[in-house]
Amino acid sequence: MTRNILNIILVVLLAVGLAGVANASTATWTGNGSTDAWSDSGNWSGLSGDAYPGQNNIYDVVMNPGAVDTCSLDVTVSVNDLTIGSLMTLTVKDAKTLTITSSNLLDCDGKVYIERGGVFQLPGTSGTPHTIDGQIVLKASGSTTADSTLKLTGSCTLSTESDGEIVGETPAAVIKDSGASPRRQLTRS
Repeated sequence: MTRNILNIILVVLLAVGLAGVANASTATWTGNGSTDAWSDSGNWSGLSGDAYPGQNNIYDVVMNPGAVDTCSLDVTVSVNDLTIGSLMTLTVKDAKTLTITSSNLLDCDGKVYIERGGVFQLPGTSGTPHTIDGQIVLKASGSTTADSTLKLTGSCTLSTESDGEIVGETPAAVIKDSGASPRRQLTRS
């Protein structure tokens, strides 16, 4: 009898543990911090012991404020999924990297600026393209010589819809494709 109870407890603990692995927690941008920095813990809700998403744990990140807002990525982080609402602007700069770790998706209705050596890395998708209804803008490097980089890994698919666009403002803006052949080149017009 005691052995059966221990087995039941073990099965329940295992199921709860696996459920936690299968589903990442969701961190939501509130913009209530004292700065616009990603690392400002006052800007986030839904965190489990972290000051910001990507500090220690991987989160699904939702940045969809009810008013115009901005966030500056001031730390290098990895997130599971990223949703950027139409009123949100995210800036990746100063040699910091934002990596989406799953083959889930980026859903960008707002703006992402990549500048001054910032890197935005997207993985391959499982048939569903990352969608950009807003803009991803590779900006001038300013006073630094570092390139702004949008890095596509695996068999990454980007889909620009309606007014969505990827803009390279200078020759220093680089889009890297680390996937296998055939290699595709994005040109600026």
